[in-house]
Amino acid sequence: MKTIQKNFRIGREIYSFRVHALNHAFRDSHPPIPAVLGDPQEPLQMYPQEIAGFGQAVGPGYVSVPFVFPQVGNQRYGDFVGIAGQREFAHTRVTISDEPLRLVRPMQDVRRFAELAQLLRFPKSDHCACVRGLHLVDGQPTFILGSGPYEEVFATMNSQGLRFELSERQKDAAELIAGKRGRKELESLALDLQKRYGTVTVRQAVHKHCGGLPGFGDAVASYLIGMAAIITTSDGYVVFGRRARQRVSVNTGINLATSGGFIFDREHIEGLGFARFVVDEIHREMHEEVGLLGSDCAVTVLALLREIARAGSPEILALIEFFGTLRDFLKVVESNHHPEQDVDAIFALPLRHARQLVHDPKAGKVLQPKALAALIMLDRHLRANGS
Repeated sequence: MKTIQKNFRIGREIYSFRVHALNHAFRDSHPPIPAVLGDPQEPLQMYPQEIAGFGQAVGPGYVSVPFVFPQVGNQRYGDFVGIAGQREFAHTRVTISDEPLRLVRPMQDVRRFAELAQLLRFPKSDHCACVRGLHLVDGQPTFILGSGPYEEVFATMNSQGLRFELSERQKDAAELIAGKRGRKELESLALDLQKRYGTVTVRQAVHKHCGGLPGFGDAVASYLIGMAAIITTSDGYVVFGRRARQRVSVNTGINLATSGGFIFDREHIEGLGFARFVVDEIHREMHEEVGLLGSDCAVTVLALLREIARAGSPEILALIEFFGTLRDFLKVVESNHHPEQDVDAIFALPLRHARQLVHDPKAGKVLQPKALAALIMLDRHLRANGS
């Protein structure tokens, strides 16, 4: 089992990762999308007050990340660190909506543009658990969940950096897949959207339409609820994964080793309730992507945040405490051949160094924002428990 050391220097500090490449053959890998994308720093530039508010909520000294806590009524929701937070999570309720999402008219055109511009094609059987609302019912936070096709989720939520402009390569790709009629439709949509919003990104168009970050009840995006988990080992490592570019088009680079969207199953959701449904879906995702079983680890849900870079989508952040060593974990991952995995290398950093990194303003040069957000919540969790 070959591992190498990779160092990242930030100022005077050097962060040394143990890196283990996974020699997995990825199935159903998609070619790079020839879409015109905007500045990845745009969320930070558009929502500085909201991001600063999140920094104040978690406490001073942490790196800035493009995430916010949701609001339920006039209260902040989603900080599950500590006894009070765990109680709030355990008592969160859920109801099911059978009504399909009906996007408002301008966003219908945006969705169709995103589908054609990025050649989105997903199995029609893929239905995700999507948030339709978050309210107080009898004083308790209550989610309204409905079903949404993954193609709709990707077009409305994950396409936020897509610009309303076209390259020739993009037009040719649309014609190859959808024919001359598809090419003409794409060109027409681009012109109409430019007249309405200008040559801007989907994120800027949604911001203009909603007057800010949209709420869960605004019919501008299909808000898939998902999870992303940070993994620790018994010998003191924090485990990250490098997401393969041929498998994903968002949140690439060194990120969390397991993440994904929740599957919609009405009987499953209603039978388990919100908290148990969340943990059950975390177990499913971690088994598919890194091969861990529920008996291999302990799972603690740390937070629910809104990811600004993806329209404010709801993201459950969790801690997976693996009972074995880093070497044991690598053996488990090496033996996993599930087709849903999208990590091509494991990056492991000593826990004490990871907790130090999350206080460095330039930590984004090393880890993706979602990994940093999870580290912030992990550090707060450990502090709340006296570690």
